[in-house]
Amino acid sequence: MPPTIDVPAARQLTPPTGRPGMPTTARWVGVLLATLALTLGLFVPAAPSAYAQSDDLYENLDLTYAIQEDGTVDVTMDVTLRFGSNSGRHGLEMRLPIREPYDPSGGGGSSDQDRTYDYSNFDVSSPDNVSTKLSKTEVPDGDHAGWLRLRIGDPDRTIKSDTVTYTITYEADGLLTTYEGIEFYYDALYAGGNPAIASSTITVESPSSAPVEDLRCVRGSDSSQTDCDQFDFSGTTVTVSNSNLADDEGITLAAQYPLGSIQNAEPNLIPADTPNGDQSMSLSSVEWPIIGGLFAVVAAIAAAVVGLARKYWLKDERFLGAPPGTIPPNPEEAEVGRDPGNLEIPVTFSPPPISVGEAGLLQDGQWDVTEITGTLVALAVKGALRLDPERKQVTLVDRNVADRPEERVLLNALFNNRGPGTEASLDSHTLHSANEQMSEAVRATVDKAGWFKSLSMSKAARRGSSFGGIAILLILGYNFIGGAGLNVLLAAAAIAIPVILAYSVYRAAKKRGQRTAVGRALTDQIEGFRLYLSTAEANQLKFEEGEDIYSKYLPWAIVFGLTERWTKICQQLVDLGRLSDQEPYWYSGTGSFWMNYAIWNSFTHSMHSATTPEPPAPDTSGWGGSSGFGSGGSGFGGGGISIGGGGGGMSSGSW
Repeated sequence: MPPTIDVPAARQLTPPTGRPGMPTTARWVGVLLATLALTLGLFVPAAPSAYAQSDDLYENLDLTYAIQEDGTVDVTMDVTLRFGSNSGRHGLEMRLPIREPYDPSGGGGSSDQDRTYDYSNFDVSSPDNVSTKLSKTEVPDGDHAGWLRLRIGDPDRTIKSDTVTYTITYEADGLLTTYEGIEFYYDALYAGGNPAIASSTITVESPSSAPVEDLRCVRGSDSSQTDCDQFDFSGTTVTVSNSNLADDEGITLAAQYPLGSIQNAEPNLIPADTPNGDQSMSLSSVEWPIIGGLFAVVAAIAAAVVGLARKYWLKDERFLGAPPGTIPPNPEEAEVGRDPGNLEIPVTFSPPPISVGEAGLLQDGQWDVTEITGTLVALAVKGALRLDPERKQVTLVDRNVADRPEERVLLNALFNNRGPGTEASLDSHTLHSANEQMSEAVRATVDKAGWFKSLSMSKAARRGSSFGGIAILLILGYNFIGGAGLNVLLAAAAIAIPVILAYSVYRAAKKRGQRTAVGRALTDQIEGFRLYLSTAEANQLKFEEGEDIYSKYLPWAIVFGLTERWTKICQQLVDLGRLSDQEPYWYSGTGSFWMNYAIWNSFTHSMHSATTPEPPAPDTSGWGGSSGFGSGGSGFGGGGISIGGGGGGMSSGSW
């Protein structure tokens, strides 16, 4: 029995009473819900807590706080990060508090004020060959807190080395407090917000006018009062050293200076009822009838525009007065009109005189794994190579029989300039690049032949553009009109969402391309031959005695998504004695050709994996839960200091 080459069903076509059509209503409902979720997600704060990359490790994390005479603090962070096995490996992410509750008594009670911090003049460097690109995002956390998220690295680049070293510098304002003296009472590392740390040193330098009078330092989990491993001061320098901090531990220190020795040594305070971001960012303030009405009107207009586009602007051309699939002797002079879309396509008993790759692109305007798989088998059937699906290898026989550009591209990708007898592995390193090149080669062929009036961009160029565009539009909208409140934002969304969805529907229709009359006639022939392979029974197939009809039409069955049916039909021919049970000349597996169903299925899935690019690494920053941080009280009261009692609190890790 011939093998089953189970090509993925994503490209399966319905019988050609209609060409590959629009996505289902359910799919677009899903797109709508996803877009709404993305929109509302912009307004839902993400609160930082324990970092998800629990197997990351800081080999060293060194912080230097240089207090200036004007009360600002120049911060330098030197860190060597060892990536864990579940790290995104794009770079380093930090979060610095920009607002937190303030209790001047230090008793953990409520206050009518919140404390704020300002940061500026960021600079990032690294001795390693990694991206030091920096992005900054303010993240609200409830009504009284917020963070500045810093991401260092490039989302499109993965760091290959196990470790990377960064130096980050910035200026901070609002870190000092005054009680009986000026205090630098600061949660240098937020408890539970960083990976484990093998070694950490913290240095605090003050102006010559501000010698250190007292120092306290604790390490551990939240509320811990365990002393740091080593801490000391001399003159204007504080030195703190700790080792082997677990990922739930933080460091809090309090250094005291003489009153009046540093200017502006007061916290930055705002009324606690000051809106955190926008006071109108509340669902209760939304004018739902207006928003809903606006959405309905825009959706109706967008739907009408798309309907007109599909009816008048995206229709194929067709030769008027000629039967489907017929190309007149002088096509340039033939009368051409719009395809009505309801013509019955006649059965065609042989494939059109084009390659399976060209046929695959013509039928829906897309290049997929079925095309490269069909082309590979077509080359084997032509005698260009022998195929071993069990080992996922091919052997070059005669490259000269390849007469199509995409076939030559595939052979060059597999074998370079090597000669007959050369073996090549069908792996992702080879096939992913070849797949993209083959797509471009076929597109160039059909463009030169004039089979399309318009053809959508290739998958590589198109990848991610739709939802990337949605995200960009929503983020820009948030940045430009966020201050106007949730009503304005949702009004903008009510306009943007129907337009974006309409554009997506339009693109889905446009994705298959708009065929010229010649392209439409060839597509009729393709659909007619697909109808033949999808409906013919074994006793209806006519072929010459000794002809290997299974191999001859197998590439087409692959592209049509009919491999399983074609295999069963040919098995019946074997049983009837009309088709030889000998292994095809292009097969070189170690097992029996007729029994290797599982191997063939595995081969096809391998082809799919090898030609599919790896998805981008997910965002695993994993900040969840309540922030649990606050500020207030002296670091030199009778009860001592504890983790989380000071201001600030940096969280960090890989992303």
